[in-house]
Amino acid sequence: MHTWSHRHTSTLTNEQILAELGWCMQIIHDSTGGRVPAFWRPPYGDSDNRVRAIAKEIFGLTTVIWNYDSDDWNIGKQTDITLESAQANFAKVLSGPKSPGLNILEHEISDDDVTVFLYAYPLMVSNGWVIKSIPEITGANWYQNAKDNASPVTPMNQIASYPHNSNITILSSSTATESSTSEVTSDTAVATQASSNSKSSSSPSSTPHRWSTAVILALTLGAYYL
Repeated sequence: MHTWSHRHTSTLTNEQILAELGWCMQIIHDSTGGRVPAFWRPPYGDSDNRVRAIAKEIFGLTTVIWNYDSDDWNIGKQTDITLESAQANFAKVLSGPKSPGLNILEHEISDDDVTVFLYAYPLMVSNGWVIKSIPEITGANWYQNAKDNASPVTPMNQIASYPHNSNITILSSSTATESSTSEVTSDTAVATQASSNSKSSSSPSSTPHRWSTAVILALTLGAYYL
């Protein structure tokens, strides 16, 4: 999960963070048969303890950060980053040590981005990298309420292991009657070998938070703040 409008989350208020996470989780839930994300990547890698605590304690999201930037998103934006330089850097890192592993930041925004991946993937295979998703590496489910895209979905209000399980409610998409147009950035994280470099933080608060409240706040505040 990558937020609703791709903003620097550490600069946002608590309410805005609720909106960014809540709106995006809602649309994923509504368009995947009720699946609820378990992981998120902050736009620009920008988060702090406050943001990670909200993501984890309100929404049950584990924060994931890359440890290698392919720079595909910078091609043409900086004079020293070209398609050829991005490919050369990829070749160098993929021929290097396999410990502690690579969690690679990649995108599919432009033809160059896709070309970088099409160049790099065969190198991963030929250099003996074991290519897995973040959940596969950590031994976790893809979603909070489903093992993967093909497995049965458990409605969130029936999951006893959810951190704050009291009367959790997922609002239907019909509740969200307003939204704002935002730039859509599509990102692909390729996790290789055995390390995801994931980061998470738990909140020190002893007051239970309910996802129903968070999602209601997000739906209420989303159109205003975004």
